[in-house]
Amino acid sequence: MRLSLKRMELDAEAVDYTKKLLFIKRLNIVEPSFSLSTYTGTRPHPALGKTEPVIDNPAVAILLWNKIGVDLQSQRDLPE
Repeated sequence: MRLSLKRMELDAEAVDYTKKLLFIKRLNIVEPSFSLSTYTGTRPHPALGKTEPVIDNPAVAILLWNKIGVDLQSQRDLPE
């Protein structure tokens, strides 16, 4: 996996690692590039008896990569 950014600017209103909270006021990414070179396209079988955690917040549950339940919020900037 490779990820590169020419520039990234992040303006955060709040970051609290204890509460797993990240409130982003503004995020600007310039020239992002992402590539997977060895992706096989298969998932490993889950361990027997192991279940996925249940996330009660629907806004967070849709983010499948967010298995530890980080509360990620953003403030949408309006065009000037």
